[in-house]
Amino acid sequence: MKATKRIAILTGGAALGATLLVSVPQTAGAATKSMGCNRNAGSLSTWWHYTKASRSTVKVGSQLNYKVWNNSRAHDNVYFALRSNGGDTQHWSWTSHDDRKGGVTYHGSTQGIYTIPISHRPYVKVHATFDVP
Repeated sequence: MKATKRIAILTGGAALGATLLVSVPQTAGAATKSMGCNRNAGSLSTWWHYTKASRSTVKVGSQLNYKVWNNSRAHDNVYFALRSNGGDTQHWSWTSHDDRKGGVTYHGSTQGIYTIPISHRPYVKVHATFDVP
């Protein structure tokens, strides 16, 4: 039996509010935000879509995408959470099964579209755990 060591690799957050105001022109209502990180045990790329609902709100949802790189083991995990108010409000969270494999692009659903005031500083938190021999 081979021993497997679990290594927490990535915990990060990408702000939506002010960033979206700067990155989305007034004539366009949608943007894509991405975030990634790497360590010796693997890399993770994530991206999701937003819509500027008004001057003071953003709509977040409904699809999130991610890909594990540089780790071919089939027991990686990914966690996403949509939060605001410095983390005091959690609108949605999701954890993958313990079967994510490197080189595969995965798509998930937030099971809804969330309209959040920009003043609440919405952000997406991402965490990945990679398995290594």
